[in-house]
Amino acid sequence: MSLSDLAAIGSFIGGVAVVVSFVFLAFQLRQSTHNQRTSIAIQRTALTQELSLGILAHDLGLWLRGGFADPSLTDEEIARYQGVALMTFWLYEEHFYQHRDGMLDPGRWATNINRLRSFMAQPGYRAAWRAAAPIYFEADFRHSVDEIMHATPLNTDPTAFVNAWKALVAEERAKAAPPPIAASATP
Repeated sequence: MSLSDLAAIGSFIGGVAVVVSFVFLAFQLRQSTHNQRTSIAIQRTALTQELSLGILAHDLGLWLRGGFADPSLTDEEIARYQGVALMTFWLYEEHFYQHRDGMLDPGRWATNINRLRSFMAQPGYRAAWRAAAPIYFEADFRHSVDEIMHATPLNTDPTAFVNAWKALVAEERAKAAPPPIAASATP
């Protein structure tokens, strides 16, 4: 076996090693992307929960009154409501960019849109958006939220959700109720 034959074999082995390295690198890159998306999903959930818990613990009444534009709100309460609404807009903005950049899958993005629609049904939330949008947000995000807002029917009944919940509870209780005992005929 000549020196040139050994060099050819060495070159072939080196080529195979490079291919194996590329396959391994592609696997690592895929795994890294998966881990990054998982991390983003966990952060998204944590941010959403943190905001929700903050509203529930401190400002639930204000959130409900502001969302349905209670005319008795004071200037301070309006400012607090708008501040909380602004935090939700920033959260949705972050999700918007994660989705646009391919880091938030379509299913998770759809849940964000559904939540945003439920808020955009409220007149106070719409007003908070219209006040904040031109100041705090760039055009692509504003356009996306404006489309959602215009496609969402307005709900001015603050009891609609509570009444729907009560009706569903009644249905569930009716399912769980024991069947009536039939009167037995005694001879």
